[in-house]
Amino acid sequence: MTENRSSLPDNSVEYHIYSLKAVGDRNFSKKSYFEEIRFSILAKIHPFLKEYVWQEDAFNLAVHELDARSLCLRGLTRFGDNIDDEWFLVFLLFFISKEFSECAIRVNDSDSEFLLIEAAETLPPWIKPENSNNRVFIYQGALHIIPIAQHPGHITWLPAGEPDLVDALLALQRFPSITRVKPSVEAPIRKRIDKYPGYIWSNFHHAHCYLPASVAAILQQEPKLVAPAVQAFYCRDPIDLKACRVMKHFPPSSRLFKRRVRFTRCLYAQLVQQQFRPDKRSGWTLPPPMDPQFKANSLGCKLTCGFEILVSRVRTKTAENQQDGAEELDVEGDPRWRMFLTSLQKNDYFKGELDGSKLYRELFREAKSYFARIRRDETNAKLDWNRGSEVLDLLKSVSWDEEKLKDDETRLETEDDDSWLQVSEEEVDRLLAGYQVHGERDSDAPPAGRRGRRSGRRR
Repeated sequence: MTENRSSLPDNSVEYHIYSLKAVGDRNFSKKSYFEEIRFSILAKIHPFLKEYVWQEDAFNLAVHELDARSLCLRGLTRFGDNIDDEWFLVFLLFFISKEFSECAIRVNDSDSEFLLIEAAETLPPWIKPENSNNRVFIYQGALHIIPIAQHPGHITWLPAGEPDLVDALLALQRFPSITRVKPSVEAPIRKRIDKYPGYIWSNFHHAHCYLPASVAAILQQEPKLVAPAVQAFYCRDPIDLKACRVMKHFPPSSRLFKRRVRFTRCLYAQLVQQQFRPDKRSGWTLPPPMDPQFKANSLGCKLTCGFEILVSRVRTKTAENQQDGAEELDVEGDPRWRMFLTSLQKNDYFKGELDGSKLYRELFREAKSYFARIRRDETNAKLDWNRGSEVLDLLKSVSWDEEKLKDDETRLETEDDDSWLQVSEEEVDRLLAGYQVHGERDSDAPPAGRRGRRSGRRR
């Protein structure tokens, strides 16, 4: 069993999940076995993912071929400017390894072994970037590092040099008490991930936005589409701005509706800090900057332009694309849906509700929507096309009641305080102090400078 490490795109994280049952046992090396694990994992973590809003790519898993005889599960997630996504992924991987004790997990990002970088100050001095390959795993809810043999007697069980993946997994399986790191080594990582899952909700920011009824209806049905819309606007180019001049799909009607929109803090900061004046030809008219409703109008304008950009990037579907889309709608015809639904039931996803009850139907709809998104992500590699196509399909299917939207405006909850955007000099000093690398490390240790650069870039 071999695995070639390849360079990753910036701000992305890659993760591999190996089954220790599959090491040396062909009965557990079949694709059907890994598909079963895959959907069992997705069902188990679904409660954490229901409300989570990803910056770019969601957590995803696919069966991956290591070589002609070996399989694993693999995922790749781009997290863009939102480092919280990366650490939430690490939380999920620790959780998965605890719930599925036969699974060992490796995770890397564009900085390679970023878990080692995070724990650089407490690592044993022998471990370095050049000897860490196939030595660092998440296993049974903890961080494990396979040590190097210190004398000939250790070579009987500790892999020498760069270990083969099979040898590494066998060492992990046979000697977990030796490979598990000390609590002091794991502490910096725990500090990052122990705030989850509660931090998911505290990291949201709710703001008022004036939106066309069509955008309000789309967000009502799929609130997570706020992320690709913000990203599309944030990364707009001159071609995108042409679409914003015409506003073919989301023209600002004579009546805009104030809505309370849920962002992550990162998405809100990206949107609110963008300077943007709509083209007069677009039909958008913003009030003066000093007007109390300027921010809500400006946010709504930018968010709507993001949706327009997403849809404008969708190319005309070929007959084959249309056929794929039709198949994608047949969720219940996919045999993997039954596998996924069974896993949900085993995890008490329906909370004892009877089939046909209101809550059961709501939970069933959410699960079906989640599975459909998994299917879409499998078949559409280009995120913008995928999300833009989803928005376009929703635009054709959603309906709204303008009188109800108008009535909802009178009962909106207040928006969240965004004073967290303003960082005082004292707070800057405190943050910088936290980024300092305390003490000098042995020259054989992982370079502390990398950790300092990483911390300054991401925290």
